[in-house]
Amino acid sequence: MLVDSSEPTINPKCTEDQSVSDSQLSMTRTMIPARGTKIHITEVGQGPLLVAIHGIGSSGQSWLPVLRPLAEQFRLVMVDLRGHGKSGKPGAGYLLDDYADDLEAILGHYSEAPRIIGHSLGGLVTVTWAKRHPGTAVGIVLEDMPMLLNNEQVGRLNGWAELAAMSVDEIEAHYRAEYPDWAEDDYRRRAEIMHATDVHVFLELRDRALVGEGLEMADEVRGITSPICLLYGDVEAGGLISPERAVRFASQAPNITAVNIPGASHSIHRDATDAFLAETFRFFDGLESGLGG
Repeated sequence: MLVDSSEPTINPKCTEDQSVSDSQLSMTRTMIPARGTKIHITEVGQGPLLVAIHGIGSSGQSWLPVLRPLAEQFRLVMVDLRGHGKSGKPGAGYLLDDYADDLEAILGHYSEAPRIIGHSLGGLVTVTWAKRHPGTAVGIVLEDMPMLLNNEQVGRLNGWAELAAMSVDEIEAHYRAEYPDWAEDDYRRRAEIMHATDVHVFLELRDRALVGEGLEMADEVRGITSPICLLYGDVEAGGLISPERAVRFASQAPNITAVNIPGASHSIHRDATDAFLAETFRFFDGLESGLGG
């Protein structure tokens, strides 16, 4: 099912500063043992389990713009993927199955079925995990997840690898030139997060894209029975998913819905925060009432 989100509120000035400075929410940070490394998670809030997985070159901090609303309704677990943020950075092991193994380790610490939000790479990881556990997740939100992983992504992955190898000052200067509309505080913070990302994160995916047959996510999602909501922005604004690909993805099974956020970029939760939250809560609330999926 393909849906247009009605009356979105686009908030391009939303920054990762919008966290908990005036909050009484208590955060718990934990290192979870995983295969060959340790995975850093931050837990906040009470309620049903919600695991949030960031995109490539980012960290769990990326969810700070939506932390408070999510933590008021859920036990929110924000993951730093391996090679990112405060998680371990082994010299190898950055393919989708490796990340999915880490998600297995994280979920092994909880006694309930999860809700999962995956942004970009986090969406690919979520689908990879869900293929192993087709009906385990209560519900899955995929935020502007790439629909294809093939050699067309090689140039982008090479560019990110070069960026991550730069100094923080150089990355910040690049961001200022490339994204003049970002909020002032975002440049340095996001430069530090990119600099902290292990370069092998990009190189291993690049090498797999070069030699593999590629992944078509509309095919990969077949067989997953958990309710899935794909949120996607507009290609003209920086989104990765065309309407045609969203239609194909949503047509794979009746448990899959695709929702367009008009005017939104690739990072919907940051740049179209209100619309992201509205659609995410609508989806999860619908699961409770039997209307989701």
